[in-house]
Amino acid sequence: DIDEAFVQSSFEIATEYLKSCFSYIFKAPKSMINSYRIGTWSHKIGYCEVRKHGTAEDIARLPPPNFPTLWNKSCGRKFLLEDEIVHDAGPGQFIYQDRAWCIPESFQFPEKINRLEGWRRWLQGAIHVDGTKKWRIKPYRTLRGIDLPSGELKTEFKISWKPIFTKMMEAPGLEIPTELKDIDEAFVQSSFEIATEYLKSCFSYIFKAPKSMINSYRIGTWSHKI
Repeated sequence: DIDEAFVQSSFEIATEYLKSCFSYIFKAPKSMINSYRIGTWSHKIGYCEVRKHGTAEDIARLPPPNFPTLWNKSCGRKFLLEDEIVHDAGPGQFIYQDRAWCIPESFQFPEKINRLEGWRRWLQGAIHVDGTKKWRIKPYRTLRGIDLPSGELKTEFKISWKPIFTKMMEAPGLEIPTELKDIDEAFVQSSFEIATEYLKSCFSYIFKAPKSMINSYRIGTWSHKI
């Protein structure tokens, strides 16, 4: 019984219903509306649904409907990026687990990075994307156990990160500037070389391995070896 006539008439009925629910969408030029793909329609009514039925907090998180989408391959879905501004994550910036934190709940220590990149984060901090915002996380060397919201993060920081980088900071003649603005890429590179020479003097056995193998060591491997 579902013939072409029914398809057409039911489409018109359903379209009128959409207009009554989402009049905002139909304010665009007709040629533009007719060019919308299926995914565009689903996105637009999802946005409107949040505007109509969401909580004040939900609505506050919504970017304008014409903002670009980025494909998040790790979870296989689209998310909206609020802007390209990097926000400084201050003390108590994030509220979850009934208290305030200096890092977002989604924060994780990166796994597959080398010692130089780890040293860069140790000195400068890192950019972390949480939802639709980019946050500048403070230097990892300033993190404390109380700053980390899970036992897993506390353990990883204590076992994988602190041993190697705390040892590198002990290099004679190495002074870390107190102002973050003074820790530029040139300082990261030069201090890394100084600290690496110190590690060679303390743990020469590590550097007897092939250079390609040494360069492949992850942060946790370095901490384990020293």
